[in-house]
Amino acid sequence: MTRTPLALIAAIAAAAAGVATVQHTQAAATFAVFNTQTLGLGTIDGVDFTVTVNPPGLMTSTNTGNFNSATYDNAGDQQYLTYNGTTVTINFDQAISDLNLYLYFFRGGATPYDAGADSYDFNQSFSINANFDGGTQNGNVLETPGTWANGVLSFSGQITSLSWTSSSDVLGQGFTFSGTANASAVPGAGLAGLATIGLAGVSRRRRR
Repeated sequence: MTRTPLALIAAIAAAAAGVATVQHTQAAATFAVFNTQTLGLGTIDGVDFTVTVNPPGLMTSTNTGNFNSATYDNAGDQQYLTYNGTTVTINFDQAISDLNLYLYFFRGGATPYDAGADSYDFNQSFSINANFDGGTQNGNVLETPGTWANGVLSFSGQITSLSWTSSSDVLGQGFTFSGTANASAVPGAGLAGLATIGLAGVSRRRRR
């Protein structure tokens, strides 16, 4: 009986580990790109998404905003979408990881002309960044009793749908978001494939 050289076994294992590592690698987080012609459509890291606002809901424009302050973790100049309404829903064609929502001048309950809300209730758990301004977290609710709220909400896990509902109708506030598309390759596939190749080689040698 021919024995498999230890060097061959080690080489197969090392190569398999290398392939598995490549399959787990994901690109750095990217920001949403909103369709300026059809409001509510866009892409993020190659994944399509749709935005709806109810009721009655209205997306008003896309603009480029200054997210260069510590409030936004110095995210740079980014495109954002403005809306009027109560409930916003973002649906992704495939799951997004490391999702961060940037609130651009969200209106609080003390905003003049009754254009703001005292709170925003999210369908996903989140955390707020250290320099969040004008709001506090209470479970899945962002409480905004002041005039304006600006900062970053971070969501863990794989998100296919994100929504929030304000305690009252709001007018003229914006948001954008960043994240990464999940790797489509099956973890460990490279390991299984290389192991099969190695075993096939051993089998052939045994038959000689």
